[in-house]
Amino acid sequence: MSEKKNQNKKSIFALILALILGFSGLGIGVFTLVAGPQGEPGIDGQDGQDGQDGEDAPGTENLYYCQSQAEIESAIITIGSGFGKIIITENFAIGEYTLDINGSGSYVIEGAGLVTISTNGLIGIEITDASSVIIRDVIFDGTSLSGASPVINIPGGDSFNSLTIENVYFYGDSDGSGIVCWSDNVTVTNCEFFNLQYGMNFPDQSNIAIIGNKLDRMSQTGIVTGGSGCVISDNIVNHSRRGIYLSDAHETVVSNNLVTEISQYGIYTEGDNSIFTGNLVYSSYDAPNGNIYGFYLDSAADNNILTGNVIAFLTPSIYIGYSMFVLGSENTITGNRIYGNDVNAISDAGTGNLLTGNNVG
Repeated sequence: MSEKKNQNKKSIFALILALILGFSGLGIGVFTLVAGPQGEPGIDGQDGQDGQDGEDAPGTENLYYCQSQAEIESAIITIGSGFGKIIITENFAIGEYTLDINGSGSYVIEGAGLVTISTNGLIGIEITDASSVIIRDVIFDGTSLSGASPVINIPGGDSFNSLTIENVYFYGDSDGSGIVCWSDNVTVTNCEFFNLQYGMNFPDQSNIAIIGNKLDRMSQTGIVTGGSGCVISDNIVNHSRRGIYLSDAHETVVSNNLVTEISQYGIYTEGDNSIFTGNLVYSSYDAPNGNIYGFYLDSAADNNILTGNVIAFLTPSIYIGYSMFVLGSENTITGNRIYGNDVNAISDAGTGNLLTGNNVG
């Protein structure tokens, strides 16, 4: 009896501590603090002493050790609208249909030692109904995908409290997309994308954070975003047709990215009221895509600020490498360093743009 009381006291203390840290701005996350005992291997997780499986409050967690798609699906059903952590212990391939996260709960899906999930030519994971999701420490084999089919797909425009994809490795065979998402409030960090058609595609979403990722050999585009309030920072995009593409994006910050070995656009925007700062775009490779542009501001790209960027060594052997091409209006372009390109001068075909203090040549 006294042992049980002690466990209950520990659970209550841990929950109070998590709440205090959360209110003080030092929150440690729903799944970091474990108040209850861990579950045994298998899909029947052990709950954290304050409810049945899938009904625990934030600050406790149920653990579900899974070796297959079927076991993961059973764990999702058991968790339901509650909270749970699914630990994948073995490599496996997606079966005849996509793994769907659809229980309306909060889930952590985590690999035990970077396990590999083969998509088998299908969408690997689809998130259709969840409050919050974390996917981490997993390798996705997308070599059997065709076209722009995604490894992780978030359809329908649903908004999550939070969706985080971290430390995940995606690879393909020149086709497929790493992530395609139609939801707001998503963070992608510390992930790697290799030999796909697209790395990440957020067509019209808001509050997207893409931070510290590496993308290599995208046959089309590394990062695509639309919407507003997005942050694209500290990413590396190498040897891709287009590095970063902002489609009708607003109030977005693009900072400290390295875009190298491009064959069409380093950073392209058709949005407005965004900031581009501290980015380095350099080097190009020959491909049948026409001229190459370090920065390209479309005719709809108005009221943007470009400052502190470096554009260098865009020198394709067949076409022309332009440092910056501006068609939009009322943009401020200042304090950028431009050198070693076929055309260093900023090509300003817009109206009312302010070009000042740039170090060209």
